[in-house]
Amino acid sequence: MSVPKLYHYLNILSIDVVAGAIIGSLYIAKVLGVDMPIVTSLALGLTVWMIYTFDHLVDARSHQHALVSQRHSFHKKHFRTLSAGIIIGLISLGVLLFSLPVATVLWGAALGCGVLAYFFTLDMVRVKGLVHKEIMIALIYTCGLFTGPISLYQGQLSWSHAVLFLQFFILALLNLVVFSFYDREFDKKASFPSLVLSLGEYRSHLLIKALFCLEIALAAGNLLLGTAGQVIFLGMVSLLFLIHIFRDNPFVLRHYRWIGDGVFLAPIFYLA
Repeated sequence: MSVPKLYHYLNILSIDVVAGAIIGSLYIAKVLGVDMPIVTSLALGLTVWMIYTFDHLVDARSHQHALVSQRHSFHKKHFRTLSAGIIIGLISLGVLLFSLPVATVLWGAALGCGVLAYFFTLDMVRVKGLVHKEIMIALIYTCGLFTGPISLYQGQLSWSHAVLFLQFFILALLNLVVFSFYDREFDKKASFPSLVLSLGEYRSHLLIKALFCLEIALAAGNLLLGTAGQVIFLGMVSLLFLIHIFRDNPFVLRHYRWIGDGVFLAPIFYLA
């Protein structure tokens, strides 16, 4: 199997998202000066994979009549296998809980309640017009990255830590909005709720530009506060903005998900 084809399947299965989450969390731990156990990273990776896979399976089952994307088709075709994978993941996570620090378990439990509330609100109460999926996923993703490091942090939280949280949140939100812009026609046909569809193309353009500018400003601010790795943030947000600008380019059009999810692997250079 060729490297591009292998990465294609890793992207469909959200493995690259998992890797990005683990690397991001390790970056946060290093900034905070926290020695985070390997088991914490494993638990985070499992949790992220299960949430993303469950979300894709829900979409695949709820919109079978309109599935045309490779991601949804793959999850529809392998629905039982991936569902079994989630069950195995839950069991594995349950085993890992006994090895996690107590503080991490408590923080994780609080976040887990929030995730359950989100899915209940989204899929049971059906208030999609009030709870935009991109914003909630970005928030949950960012909280997940910070759960391990913050739960073990013994010092006093500062403005630089709050800015760092906002940086990751905005970066995740920008990633999702850019993807939604690419997928707007499919989302419209499949009746998938989308922030881009709610705002319209013009306002979505403005939102993407505003998020880009805000991320640049936050990186500059955290650079002044002495937070390391801000050049990496500038590169990550710039790459996301570029795939939006060059969305008509054939190469970018084919590989925007690879590039957009791949940017979250960039903090590994800070960890090296």
